[in-house]
Amino acid sequence: VWEIFRRRCFPLVDFGHVTIPVDLDPPRKRVLPEFQRLAHGLRSGNISILDARTFYIPNLHYDGQGPDAYFWVGKGTKPDPKGQKIPNEMGSLEVLRAYEGEDIELQLPENLTVYDIDYLGVWCVTFKHNFGHVQIPRPDELWVPPALGQTRIKAGTNTGTAHVTNNMGGGASFLKPCTQLVLILPPLLLLLLLVSPAPGANPSAGYRL
Repeated sequence: VWEIFRRRCFPLVDFGHVTIPVDLDPPRKRVLPEFQRLAHGLRSGNISILDARTFYIPNLHYDGQGPDAYFWVGKGTKPDPKGQKIPNEMGSLEVLRAYEGEDIELQLPENLTVYDIDYLGVWCVTFKHNFGHVQIPRPDELWVPPALGQTRIKAGTNTGTAHVTNNMGGGASFLKPCTQLVLILPPLLLLLLLVSPAPGANPSAGYRL
């Protein structure tokens, strides 16, 4: 029944298409070495670049004893005062706490991408001390996805909505009732089609079922 309804009401029309090459090489995450182990027990698993602004650091260890330590990025072969701090996994620029084997994600500020930096590390601003870092490949060696915003879906309240929030605090609401409306419309249209007058028939003669 649905196929008959679809063919009658929705003729198949090609509004445009694109051909996907069989040898397409899509961007993908890039796996880097672990942090160098230079001070304060800093160590980790292999660090991944998930997209142009997001790092994944597994099994992160750090004793939290650096008095003015931050996640640090910049140009050059190793951290130095010319670099800049970036937010921790909670989006905070507070002095780093201790980590005991945690898996975290770090997101670069909106004005930076991995193509703008040469390293990611942990740096103490007061003592100008590098606790450890990892080198970022040159831009021509990177082929990672664009930063489209990491999302997490949270169940909405009783308003019947789902809320999608990105890691930078933005969000958008998607109305669940719209989905229900899409599911309800085809049966309603089908019902109207079935009870409508037959072609060429006199409406006063009644409706066909």
